[in-house]
Amino acid sequence: VKNGITVIDDFAHHPTAVRETLQGLRAKYPGCRLISVFEPRSATSRRKIFQNAFVEAFLNSDVTLICRPYDQSKIDESDRFSSEEFVSSMRQKNGSADVFESPEQGVTMVAKIARPGDVVAVLSNGGFGGFIPKLIDAISN
Repeated sequence: VKNGITVIDDFAHHPTAVRETLQGLRAKYPGCRLISVFEPRSATSRRKIFQNAFVEAFLNSDVTLICRPYDQSKIDESDRFSSEEFVSSMRQKNGSADVFESPEQGVTMVAKIARPGDVVAVLSNGGFGGFIPKLIDAISN
């Protein structure tokens, strides 16, 4: 917890894990605004196979910020997960979502909107470019 903002780091790369994590956070922190930050990094999360399932999973969040997927160069273009399509689908379902290009841009976005009492769930299965320490620094100032 920094400046009244709770930051949770979670190893999540599958829609079921995301949904369960966010439901658990809702139960643990009732009444708090839940901001989710997601980096599609695993072999499956960078593919279109779970495009719609991730949308459903993140509807448990008040605000979802999604990074562009980690290196998709070896994935056929037609099989790639699309962060833009994710955001569009979330908004069609009345979810608040936005995409960011880099961990630094995501940190700036979270630091701008997070306020005391919020819970920020950072979901990735990798280092995410040092997102967590950068976020802690940003919200500490």
